[in-house]
Amino acid sequence: KESDGICCDWGFGSYELMTDNNTLIKSGGVFGAEESTVISTTALSVNDYFYNNDISLFPNPTNSDLTIRVRTINDLPNTVQIFNMLGQNMLFKRITNTEDLKIETSRFSKGMYFIKIAKDNASITLPFIKK
Repeated sequence: KESDGICCDWGFGSYELMTDNNTLIKSGGVFGAEESTVISTTALSVNDYFYNNDISLFPNPTNSDLTIRVRTINDLPNTVQIFNMLGQNMLFKRITNTEDLKIETSRFSKGMYFIKIAKDNASITLPFIKK
């Protein structure tokens, strides 16, 4: 039959649709010409600010200034914090204008750091390297 899914008359086949943590969403093989399942890729209880704003750092690695790039400059993050590899707070800065998105890193030693960018009750942490 032309509408025999992926099992039975045309052979023995099946499928499994699973999440990243191996939770089964749907499985099967016996269906007509097609089968569909609706899934959502929206994360619950995550602030869309970071998802929609496409935040990035440049240049990375950096020699001196590190700039935070946001797509929507009219909706700036509230604060930034920089931590070293030991988790020690190296810098805390409130963001009040676009000039505050440039971070002077010349006083930092060479190595890897993490910058935590916060907006209201949400935050994202990104790594960067100081050359």
